[in-house]
Amino acid sequence: MSPPRDNSTLRLKVSLRSSLLAEIPAPVVLETCGGYGRLFTWCYRDVAAGLVLEKDPRKTAVLAQQRPTWGVYECDCIGALAAGIANEWPINYVDLDPWGQPWEILDALLVGQRSWPKLWGLVVTDGLRQKLQYAGGWDVKSLAGLIEQYGNGCLYEHYVGLCRELVAQKAGAIGYTIGKWAGYHCGYNAEMTHYAALLTRTRSYAGAPVAAA
Repeated sequence: MSPPRDNSTLRLKVSLRSSLLAEIPAPVVLETCGGYGRLFTWCYRDVAAGLVLEKDPRKTAVLAQQRPTWGVYECDCIGALAAGIANEWPINYVDLDPWGQPWEILDALLVGQRSWPKLWGLVVTDGLRQKLQYAGGWDVKSLAGLIEQYGNGCLYEHYVGLCRELVAQKAGAIGYTIGKWAGYHCGYNAEMTHYAALLTRTRSYAGAPVAAA
């Protein structure tokens, strides 16, 4: 049975996104899980350029009407990102808002020939902590390295700190460090995790070109 969806954290989600958005000049937004566009209404309605992905055709139709100047794609975000769907867009602000874990989406985003700016922002709504409460990290491939290093038992208690470690690791692989970070547990029984990172390029890497600005 799927865990219940926690819709109680909208105010926190909006605040975190607005704070990060203020750090990004001329934002070009990528939303990987558009839903019915609630976050757009609260956070991105004044952003002229962006790209949103959504696999539900009913929701995609709503998103297309909502944001006529954006690119709107009906697709599975993991497969589409891995195939390079956003490679030609000058994305500098990424919003991951899945109901479950975000790590496979982030991995798909970071592979391939994508041109990254000197500075970009990442904001995440992560629903994995509920599973970790019951020592359910063993079957989450994205956490295998953390389990090997720290053990399964510490994942629930220290998850927000481990999220920072994972983001630093994944961003570091493409030449970026975390300049600013915010993260916290919230929602029913503190089972949701919100975090945001401002990422700054410190070196180039061989896997992809890097944008000049």
